[in-house]
Amino acid sequence: YISKTFIVSSFRLDKIVSSFYKLSRSKAVSYIQAGFVKVNHKEVEEISYLCNNSDMISLRRYGRVKFVDTKRKTKQDNFVVEGYFYK
Repeated sequence: YISKTFIVSSFRLDKIVSSFYKLSRSKAVSYIQAGFVKVNHKEVEEISYLCNNSDMISLRRYGRVKFVDTKRKTKQDNFVVEGYFYK
């Protein structure tokens, strides 16, 4: 896998998908509502779903990412998280 670090303001699924896959939030919302996003191999259509540590998030045609919370915060109270992108 390839490890990348991201800064997100919350653990909501739309925020995580948009930052991990470099999409706009509106495009991430449309993908979630269309059923293209799975969390831990189960289809999730709830935009405000809260991701937990070590969740596997997959977006159709974009690949899989393991979401890892690093327990760090920025000065603006945003979260520093890591994504393990599978090859």
